[in-house]
Amino acid sequence: MVYAGIDTSKLSEKEVLFFIRIKGQQHFFDKVYSKPVINQLFGHLKSFNTISEYKNADHYIDLKKFSVKDYSYNDFEVFNSQIKPHLASIIFRCRGLRAISFEEAKDLILRATKFWINFFQQNRDFKLIVIHIIDNYVLDIMYRIANVYELRTVVLSEFFIYGYRRHTIYGEFVKQRVIDKIEIKEVVQYFNRKEKSFWLKGLSTFTSIKYCSYLFFSYYARVLIRYYIGYKLLGNISYEYRFAKQFAKVPIRNFFVDKYFNQIDVKLIEKEYSKAVYIPLHVYPEANVDYWINDPNDADYYTTIYEALAYFRDRNIKVYIKEHPGFLYQREVDFYKIITSFSNVILVHPFDQNVAILDKIENIMIWHGSAGVEGIMQGKKVVVYDKNYYSKNYLPSLHFFDQRKTFSEEERENFMSDILTGAVKFNME
Repeated sequence: MVYAGIDTSKLSEKEVLFFIRIKGQQHFFDKVYSKPVINQLFGHLKSFNTISEYKNADHYIDLKKFSVKDYSYNDFEVFNSQIKPHLASIIFRCRGLRAISFEEAKDLILRATKFWINFFQQNRDFKLIVIHIIDNYVLDIMYRIANVYELRTVVLSEFFIYGYRRHTIYGEFVKQRVIDKIEIKEVVQYFNRKEKSFWLKGLSTFTSIKYCSYLFFSYYARVLIRYYIGYKLLGNISYEYRFAKQFAKVPIRNFFVDKYFNQIDVKLIEKEYSKAVYIPLHVYPEANVDYWINDPNDADYYTTIYEALAYFRDRNIKVYIKEHPGFLYQREVDFYKIITSFSNVILVHPFDQNVAILDKIENIMIWHGSAGVEGIMQGKKVVVYDKNYYSKNYLPSLHFFDQRKTFSEEERENFMSDILTGAVKFNME
């Protein structure tokens, strides 16, 4: 099968390296990569070479193995050409690095760079690295150094339609195939049915409280075991140990944010269909925002939201902001305080009984993600903050808000045809 321009059937066991995480190979292959996807791309392989930031794989990413004192002059040349010009991006996009001092971030980057230089020099048989998505500095640097040694990196990232996978490194569009009109029609019909994305099915206020309760207790267990014992006591600087404090923290006060949400006034919205703007929030921090947003300086998602709200406030435009159904009770309370202080903002609970009426608002603003595609296909006027992989030649940015438009049926089909060429459909049975 050909994926990202690579005929994977021609690769042998010793030529492919699979990245996995702390829960191990079986979990990552079954739940993250997806077993049907792996079988169709690499079913001919009898075994799999794996690499991990934890000692659960064939190869261990040991960041303590090297430091700057182990660099040769040639190593510095690689660092100066491949990493140093992108230092700000590497730090800004990584939620862990941007939460610590520059000195420590630079040290970790130097360690990771030297590890990958050494690893690729000693493992010349590998031709392909398989990952799910770039979501931290270790993988970011891995990709950049792999290019030096002519190793291809492929990403098996989920698409917004079940069964599809998309290859992208930093959110860019990569054309993978030619599609037929039958598939386009099927996907157009999918959007016409207004089905929920597969990852949003089954969500409710109850499931959100249940999940966040789990996060609340597991956070302190992880901080104790990984941060204080693993990192502080034993010196483990792997990503989920060093940055355990930065992941999935749900303070008690997060369970009391309902006061910031407004009940939907159906009659008021009915008067504002054509004038108001609807903004569906993204999960954040999250790889799709951190690494797929066009400009690394905008990886600070919240500040770009404040900018957009100010833009609309100055033009006396009402903005309805809906919390992401999968992120209820996980977002910082201070963010709610700031956005609800804008006089033009109505913050909407994702499970409000009248939430479906937001679909009637004609104007949608997005950063990336499926909401923009859904909006286009359902006849909305969509604006993107800056750029994303499907906005080129189609969507205006915030600063050209007045150029938004509704697409004709032919334009919608052309749009869908274009973005589907960047995704591959797998048989998930």
